[in-house]
Amino acid sequence: MKKVLVIILALCIMLTFAACGSNSSSSSSSSSEKATSQVSSDKTAPTADSNSTTGDSAQKGASASGKDWAKSGKSLDFQNQSYTVNATMKTKGSVLPADDGKTYYLLDMTIKNNGSEEAAVSSLLLFELSDSDGNKYTLSIGGATELQSFKMSTLDGTIAPGKEMKGGLAFEIPENAKGLKLDIKAILGDEKGTIALE
Repeated sequence: MKKVLVIILALCIMLTFAACGSNSSSSSSSSSEKATSQVSSDKTAPTADSNSTTGDSAQKGASASGKDWAKSGKSLDFQNQSYTVNATMKTKGSVLPADDGKTYYLLDMTIKNNGSEEAAVSSLLLFELSDSDGNKYTLSIGGATELQSFKMSTLDGTIAPGKEMKGGLAFEIPENAKGLKLDIKAILGDEKGTIALE
């Protein structure tokens, strides 16, 4: 029962963040700069590995400015969308500090809708973080408050064809977690794609 209440509370907070944030802007990018990955319907997901970056043109999002953000640029094309991790950050948190032995792992991301129809994005349904030991992490409410301190909204809402959504994801992970990967799941079905972050 407690877990259900926490999930409902997290969903309400994420929807509130989405309502407060700006969701889309126009942008163009070369498809040759993107790493394209195949889609898998089993548990072994395609990955955008450390060699799959958008190159020097990948820049930190406006929200991810500062010395503590590590530039990434890793991307994955999955189900008519391009997912790009612009930057990452580990922080103990200032508003709601992470639990002892844990840290928040923040991702500044851009999603581009390459399809011909409006695309729905739900951070709770689409994204999960995993590590090399097989541990899985879901979004963190405390971490989401850290995103707001960077004036970054969560990735929730809709994206018109050809448009982009910029925002962030936040996970609470053990300080010693290694081999982090972002799993991007299909809303319907078992398909997923993976971006190797470390």
